Amino acid sequence: MEYILSLLLLALNLIDYEHDINKAVFFAVSLVLFCALFAFCLRKSKNFLAACVMMLCHTWQISWINIFGDPSESLQLPWFYLIGVLLVFYAVVNAKKLAKTQIGSVLLIVFICAFILSVYPLFRSHSLSEGLKEFIMIGFYLALTFIAALCSSAVPYESKKHIENAFMFAVVVTSALLIFQYAYFSATGTAIFKFSVGQYFGGTMNSAGLLMEDTSCSTIMIGCGVFYMLERLNKKTWLLYGPMLIVTVIGLAFTTRRTSVISLVIILVFYVFIHYKGTLKKTVMLLFVAGIVAVMVAYLLVARPVDDFSQMINENGRMEYYINSLRTFLENPLGIGYDNMYLADAVGGFIPHNTVLRWLVMGGIPFTVPMAAIMLLTLRESYRKKFTCEFWVLLYTIFASNFIPDILNARFFVIPCMTVFLFSRATTGNNANSIQTEVAQNEKSIDVSSRQQPESRL
Repeated sequence: MEYILSLLLLALNLIDYEHDINKAVFFAVSLVLFCALFAFCLRKSKNFLAACVMMLCHTWQISWINIFGDPSESLQLPWFYLIGVLLVFYAVVNAKKLAKTQIGSVLLIVFICAFILSVYPLFRSHSLSEGLKEFIMIGFYLALTFIAALCSSAVPYESKKHIENAFMFAVVVTSALLIFQYAYFSATGTAIFKFSVGQYFGGTMNSAGLLMEDTSCSTIMIGCGVFYMLERLNKKTWLLYGPMLIVTVIGLAFTTRRTSVISLVIILVFYVFIHYKGTLKKTVMLLFVAGIVAVMVAYLLVARPVDDFSQMINENGRMEYYINSLRTFLENPLGIGYDNMYLADAVGGFIPHNTVLRWLVMGGIPFTVPMAAIMLLTLRESYRKKFTCEFWVLLYTIFASNFIPDILNARFFVIPCMTVFLFSRATTGNNANSIQTEVAQNEKSIDVSSRQQPESRL
């Protein structure tokens, strides 16, 4: 029922995009579907925090549409953000309990600095409305990730699989609909949902986007799903996850976003050689991954045809804007404020396609350092806890963030970050009892270790 409700909520938004449903009707129906979906997620996970993360997965694709069916540009209030409001409310209600949480000194200091210094560029913004959009996006990520850090190991480990399932479901459904969207345009010449037709080196480029904005950023989530599916592959699951992987990479290809595709290819090479053990397994998985990469690139070349491969990896003037952005940053080491339009004018016409560089131009060194530190500390935490999927998802996302305007604009990045902090270290056992035993032991050991380790108390 969870997946049916998720599909219905997405379908409602797709229909509204094409036919503009009455705002009151749209809100009423989506509210019923949202509440029902949340109830099923809560019943399945048996944990409020886990249910919220599952809901983030299910509402990610509609996070660019607000609760009244309008683009979120007119009102920054999609259901995706309202889940964040629920989590903040949860944190406020449980403030006394969370205040006793042990959190590493470095992580605590970095979060405090990020919270404080993220306000500074807002006051330097040339447009308050544009600045608020950026500030809400950044604040949403910081607040939810920090709440997850405060609730570290508070969620039963068995709930993690429900989050992974919701994540994969969102990815596969999105990919399947992207394929349908592209096929429908190819067959009828009629564009549905968010679809763009452009020119690239003299060829026609048809890009499917479903409901996503800034597809250079948002399509990275589709690539992230590949790592979750690869992790589930074994002798008994090839017939399930094999086709899911094919659908996912074809859907990703039809978005024509090179950053998501090329970054995925590069990280997948490292994934195969580092993740898998044994020559035979490495060889088998290398052949399989090479196969799905070949399929993805083949369909990418269909949607984004080029005469030679050098055109596919052309940097499209990125270096010029990187240099202009560095020059702007050196002239304004404390940043120029949140405002994409002013930022684009300052660097020569386009927003720099590099997350850290854009942060430097907007907020300078004081803002960028803690923001980058949070990403790296989260990656380190995923490695320390042996969360293999999340480690590779974060690594792929951070790598891809070097070629897109802003990783936070992809929305989904908060999901793996929260997952890393919410759960205890991964176990090697296969049964639920062993998992519960380890969680219980971890919880018992917290009180003892907290007296011995010099950690900060919030």
